Amino acid sequence: MMEVTSRGDDVHEVMAMSLRAHEPLPVPDLTAQVARAAFPDGCLGMRLRDALGPVFRDDDFADLFPRRGRPALSPGQLALVCVLQFVERLSDRQAATAVRERIGWKYALSLELTDPGFGFSVLCEFRARLIAGKAERRVFDRLLKVCQDHKLLGSRGAARTDSTYVLGSVCVLNRLELVGETVRAALNALAIAAPRWLGGWMPPGWADRYGHRVENYQLPQTEAERLAFATAVGADGITHCACLIHKA
Repeated sequence: MMEVTSRGDDVHEVMAMSLRAHEPLPVPDLTAQVARAAFPDGCLGMRLRDALGPVFRDDDFADLFPRRGRPALSPGQLALVCVLQFVERLSDRQAATAVRERIGWKYALSLELTDPGFGFSVLCEFRARLIAGKAERRVFDRLLKVCQDHKLLGSRGAARTDSTYVLGSVCVLNRLELVGETVRAALNALAIAAPRWLGGWMPPGWADRYGHRVENYQLPQTEAERLAFATAVGADGITHCACLIHKA
C-alpha cells in the first residue's frame, strides 16, 4: 500500500481517486513464516485469512471509482481493515497503526512485513465513498456471502445486515477520540502558557486521563462505558471553560 493522506471532507476530493483493480495477492512467504512463528496456534487475522481467503476483491467496489484520477488504495484491503476495526472496536488512527505494526493484520491483508500502511484518514474517505455510492451494505453482504460459500452460515431464512450499525459504531469511537483530544490539546496549550495557574486548580485525575493521546489506549467498549467516558470528558471541558472565564 502506498501512503495517501487527504485533508478535509470534500466529496469531490474523495471521488477523484481512480481504481487500478488487482487480483488478491497470496500471503508473502516471509510474512507467513514470521506470523506462524509468533502465533503457532494462529490469531484472528490469520484464522480469518486461512478460513475465508482474501474475502474482498477490488472488483467488488469498481463501480464506486471513476476511470481517471490518482490511483486509490486497494478497496478490498480497506474493506477488510474496516471489518477488523469493528471487531476490535478501534478508532481510525488505531486501525491504521495496527496495519503498520501487527503481524496478524499484515497476514490477513497479504502485506509484506516492511509495508508502511496508510494514513488513518484513508478509512474515513473509504466509508464516505461507500455512503456516496449508496453501497453501505456491500461490505457486510460480501462477508456474508463468503461465509455462506464456505458453509459457515446456512442459507435458510433471511440474513440481517448491520452495515449501518457498523459505520455508526466507528463514528462514535472517532467522536470520542476527537472530544478527548480537544480537551487534551487545550490543557497542553495552558501547560505552556500558564503552568502555575493550571497546576493550581487542575484535578489530579486529569493527568492520568489526558497524559497520553486518547487513541493510545483502548476506548470503552460497552455503550454504558462510552457514555460515562463522554460525560466525564464533557464535564472536564465545562470545568476548563469556567476556569478560563473566571481567570479572564
